Amino acid sequence: MGSDEFVGKIRQEIAAQQQRADSQRDEKLHDAKVISNRGIELWGALNRVAVRRVDEVGTIAYTLLSDRQFALSYGSEVLKVSFDAGNGTIAYAGPQGKVNSFAPRVSGEDLVYYWGESAPISIEELADQIISILVERR
Repeated sequence: MGSDEFVGKIRQEIAAQQQRADSQRDEKLHDAKVISNRGIELWGALNRVAVRRVDEVGTIAYTLLSDRQFALSYGSEVLKVSFDAGNGTIAYAGPQGKVNSFAPRVSGEDLVYYWGESAPISIEELADQIISILVERR
């Protein structure tokens, strides 16, 4: 392999590496934008669904604690639900401090939540799951 051939091969490899790095950076920026935009929208939707479900059930209380946290109460049980705008995670914690979460994944221009390794879960199903967890603790 001559010097020109070697230099050409190395330049091609460097260009390919740069293209992969640029593509990964663009994907991360896209995902961050989707999480930022859709995460806030879905958090708002979750709050609205939770309030509606609480009204429908009638024996559960909803308390807005901040723009990123609310609490649901049933008898002596309290479940705090929070939103992490940085990664889009919706987490909940009970009185023992154990924290569990619904992990989001970016899918095109949307943010999709999952309960464990299950199929995607809608915001309505997510609210129902949180309320079920609260009621089943008692």
